[in-house]
Amino acid sequence: MIHACDIHHLPRVWGESMDDDVRVGRLPSLRRTPALALPELCAALGALDDALSQPVSAWEPHRNDLITSLPGRLTAALAPLARLLRAQSVLCWLAGPAGTWQMIGDVPVPQACVPRARELVAAALAEKRIRCHSSKRLGNFSIFPVVVGEVQGALTILRPQALPLSKDEKAAASYIAQRVLRRVARELAWCAERDVAYEWRTIFNALPEAMIIRDANQRVLDYNDAALALAANADAIRAAQQAGMPPPVPEWATTLPQGKPLTLNEIPSARAVREAMPVQAAQMEVATRDATGRPVVLPVLATAVPLYTSAGVLARSVTIVHDISPTKRIEQMKDTFAERVRHDVYSPLMSIQMAATVIKKRCEQLQSGELVADDGLLRKLTSLATAIGEGSRTIESVVADLSNLDAVILGAPSRMSLTEYVRERVQIFKNRYHNHHFTCTFDAGDTLLEGYWCKPHVESIVNNLLENAVKYSPKQTTISVRLFADTYDGKRMAHMVVKDEGYGIEKNAQEAIFEKGARLNHKDEQGNIIPGTGEGLHYIKVFAMMYGGKPWVRSGGTQRGSEFHVRLPLAE
Repeated sequence: MIHACDIHHLPRVWGESMDDDVRVGRLPSLRRTPALALPELCAALGALDDALSQPVSAWEPHRNDLITSLPGRLTAALAPLARLLRAQSVLCWLAGPAGTWQMIGDVPVPQACVPRARELVAAALAEKRIRCHSSKRLGNFSIFPVVVGEVQGALTILRPQALPLSKDEKAAASYIAQRVLRRVARELAWCAERDVAYEWRTIFNALPEAMIIRDANQRVLDYNDAALALAANADAIRAAQQAGMPPPVPEWATTLPQGKPLTLNEIPSARAVREAMPVQAAQMEVATRDATGRPVVLPVLATAVPLYTSAGVLARSVTIVHDISPTKRIEQMKDTFAERVRHDVYSPLMSIQMAATVIKKRCEQLQSGELVADDGLLRKLTSLATAIGEGSRTIESVVADLSNLDAVILGAPSRMSLTEYVRERVQIFKNRYHNHHFTCTFDAGDTLLEGYWCKPHVESIVNNLLENAVKYSPKQTTISVRLFADTYDGKRMAHMVVKDEGYGIEKNAQEAIFEKGARLNHKDEQGNIIPGTGEGLHYIKVFAMMYGGKPWVRSGGTQRGSEFHVRLPLAE
């Protein structure tokens, strides 16, 4: 804020400049001038101080340009001076860039005379001396130039021709001119500082990283919008700011990655002050809310740096908080992908090994004469060779995904038809599993069902549903696939249903079936437990939910078959 000058001590220093670095001549005869009574002058100068003083909010700078309000504030404040000096008007001139001028005060001067008055003011400033001009049009026009730093201006006094300014009045006018322009210069400087502060605040709030500044006593001095978004009491702070009230101190609910709450002394900003050295990349978790208001826990890295005053005293710390949840999600996706590779390679690899074992055994039987090559054996060997080829292609596909790991993990969606892809996969499964019957139906008008998905993700969903249906249903049973368009939560979705006539799922196990490692200890027709990793259905859940979809299962219980459902959003 611009502090008003103390005018109560004016009698003691009367005749001196209000600022030591700017001097004018002493005014010994001023006290004897009846027209310039000291109380009236003090009151007039006090009015000027009040007009120029502008308080500033402690937590947010004013955004209105205060200079635009100067004319209105100063015009009324200059009127008492005009009466004190028995002048028609007292005008304040401010020199602007490119030779422009701002004139403040009541202007009884005819508009045609303003250019001439401006020339006289410019000449007085150029000559750096008081100028007086008398004319029929202007009257007695006295100009008192002042230069304060880079600010130039002048006080002009217009009086009737019969009332030229006396020596004492000129001295008083010089003092007033200096005082007025000094106050204006301070306001201009304050506005410049305020604009810099506002620009800094704008930059500070635009930073994507949360920044918190604390003093040596751990009190919060400042924070940006990103830090406010992480605060537990962010809503209360925003409400106070909107109401123009001092906001409460922000509170951040931070814990260690293991969930242990951090005390105020343990947070990085406090450690940086206590240890007088930077704290680098401290891992923490912050309990906050997402854009929908849902509680979330964000993993973050915090770096705190101590700051010193010019005297070398440790004064505060600055902490930068980096949200690493996207990085964590990528790491989790990499782990998920690694597990998916293991799962996707395991099944075809087992098929290849079994087929190779059978082929080797049959070849040995043919060589020993135990078997005779007939059409049935040839068909069997051909089927096994086909299974080896298909398994090899599956493994080849997984290896290809490994060469494009980033696209698979992060998802590089492209427009694709779920109908065409499912039709292709069902045909492959028909050729691979001759002991099961496959049907595939599509609703009329929904023949494409196109969406923006990453193909490896869709492949994992479809393959795992079909593999599970084959694995958990007896031979010679039917596996039916149905695709149609659906609407969920106001969005068009592709709805896929894979129904089998297999062993079924108990009601109490249906909700947990998509969790990682979930296993059903079903036995096949020979009484052997069906092998598996318990991860295939988990991948379906991960990839479906990645696009805003959802998987679920329906089953009447043991030996009653199952229906697996998956929704994926369609392209607009």
